Amino acid sequence: MHPAMKMFAMTLLILFTLCLSIYPQTSPITFGAVSRADLEMQPYPQEKGAEAVVLCDFASAKLIFNDGFKVEVTRHIRIKIFKPAGYDFGNVMIEFSKDDKLSELQASTYNLVNDKPEEMPVGKKQFYEESTSLWENTMRFALPQVREGSIIEYSYKLTQDEIRRFVPFRFQRSIPVRHVEFWAVIPEFFKYSVNYRGYDKVIQSHDKQKGYYDTYSTAFDVYNWIGNHLPPLQPETYMPENGEYFPGVSFSLSSVDFPGGRYFEVAPSYKKLTTDLLTNSDFGSQLNNTALFNKDVQKVIAGRTTAMEKAQALYDHVKERIKWNGFDRRIPYESIRIAYRDKTGNNADINTILINMLRTAGLSADPVVLSTRENGSLNPFMALTGDLDYMVCLAMIDGKEYLLDGTDKFRPLGMLPFKCLNKEGWVLSEKNGKWIKLLGNEKNHMREFYDLTLDENGTIKGLATITLDGYDAVEFRKLIYNQSEEGIRQEKLSSFGNMKFSSITTQNLLDINKPLVLTFTLELDHLVHSGKEFSYFRPVYNLFESLENNWIKEERVYPIDLGCPEFSSLTCVYHLPESFKISELPKSVRLVLPNDDASFTYKISSAGNMLSVDGELSVSKTWIEPREYPAFREFFTQIVKKTNEMVILQTGQIN
Repeated sequence: MHPAMKMFAMTLLILFTLCLSIYPQTSPITFGAVSRADLEMQPYPQEKGAEAVVLCDFASAKLIFNDGFKVEVTRHIRIKIFKPAGYDFGNVMIEFSKDDKLSELQASTYNLVNDKPEEMPVGKKQFYEESTSLWENTMRFALPQVREGSIIEYSYKLTQDEIRRFVPFRFQRSIPVRHVEFWAVIPEFFKYSVNYRGYDKVIQSHDKQKGYYDTYSTAFDVYNWIGNHLPPLQPETYMPENGEYFPGVSFSLSSVDFPGGRYFEVAPSYKKLTTDLLTNSDFGSQLNNTALFNKDVQKVIAGRTTAMEKAQALYDHVKERIKWNGFDRRIPYESIRIAYRDKTGNNADINTILINMLRTAGLSADPVVLSTRENGSLNPFMALTGDLDYMVCLAMIDGKEYLLDGTDKFRPLGMLPFKCLNKEGWVLSEKNGKWIKLLGNEKNHMREFYDLTLDENGTIKGLATITLDGYDAVEFRKLIYNQSEEGIRQEKLSSFGNMKFSSITTQNLLDINKPLVLTFTLELDHLVHSGKEFSYFRPVYNLFESLENNWIKEERVYPIDLGCPEFSSLTCVYHLPESFKISELPKSVRLVLPNDDASFTYKISSAGNMLSVDGELSVSKTWIEPREYPAFREFFTQIVKKTNEMVILQTGQIN
């Protein structure tokens, strides 16, 4: 045997011995050894209403050296299905980098057939690996014959090339977990910060053991987390969309002190990320190729003289011509000329075309890469391509910066998709690379005005005028575009059973740079409660922006993430019968949170037989930590209390 091969074999033997000596843990269950008791279990005793339960979720991760530093992950999952709502757990996706290696994949379904356990394995040809981006692959497979009572099981090994984050792991799921177990073994050469988000049903242990890593004697940090009978995650109103706040553990590499001085870039800079992405494939050249769309650009900007006129025309042109295909990417997957020709593409295709056209027109524009709200936050000190999942455009127009995204024709210039409002993004520019805040002027904004008449029978009739701006206007425009004005009636107004609507009209439906205005007539019954001499009713009546208290729980586990500021106002004008007299009105009030994080104003007045109610709610703070929640909750509790106060009328009894 060649000396080099002999040394390589010896290294493998040492590593194997290492695994046996300091890393004895394997999955607590054996693949295929499904018990009859689990097959017959119905329902899960600890959560009897659950659609499924994770019987076992086992994972182990260790650092290895195999043509470079790598993380080897072993995963074994077994799930019991109770209801049709749990069938989707049988459709599995395993995502991994193209530099990673997925191996030893196996999967089976188990059912009781004629009172006998029967295994139905997934055949090799039923595993589908597909390329989902320039950097990522996805393995997809569907477990066969999944039905009520089935048990599904799969396991695999994944060798990961990226060691900076090691392997993040979550303990809880949307369904209960009977047993969860995670092991991590790290040589002391690698210094990781361990971020453990604890849970009272998960026991953490940490031990140090001696062993060898790539022939070097060293100590190992052995971490272990074990949990039993974990309940499903309990969602909270307006909680962050990503799972980084859920109970679990994550790692971040801080330094490497490997013998022999082997180099490993611990924290790649965003400057290097910029260079890598702009030179990756032909992305950078596509941004600057003014010959690609010059003819169309000159046609679109003809007659436009100012930078804003040109930018607006090009932005509108890209939105109208190219339809978003529903996929999100950090940079284009193929030539943007193809996306332009076919009139469809992902967000990166569309926004790269927009940047190219703006540059061709002589305007300054650069890509901005970011992580969406669902994907989680970016590490500002460690630039990892895998953390990014979206790209937008930064344009300098008349000395002001605008963030643009051309994937939705209903969003005006300067408004990003709501999913992009996730702190900061990075500007991909060799000369002007920087962090930029993703929240600009985005908002939820709605004004409701009601001119109502109350008759002596207690029926209220009148006219409603609803003015929508920001994301509220985008939502309603999409609804009307897809379902006509009937969509408003069906999706927004049909839940009010004691109400009749007619004559729905719109203003500024196609002019997305102006607020959308809806008007309609309405008739309401049974809102006035009558007595022998007095009647009373709640004067705050709004259809779209509910002032109900979403903050019922006394404590919160997760932060509140509103994404963007919110503003809503309500004006109700009531014309009362001459025979009615106002006996008592609620008092006006103004509530303000510290630092003007939120405010609420309520005014009520009367003149003759006309009653006027004005309410205005503004929430400027978009991120509220759990420790701030009590004050936030009390603020909304007072709002609900105030808006439920009654106007008392001296009427005699209403029939």
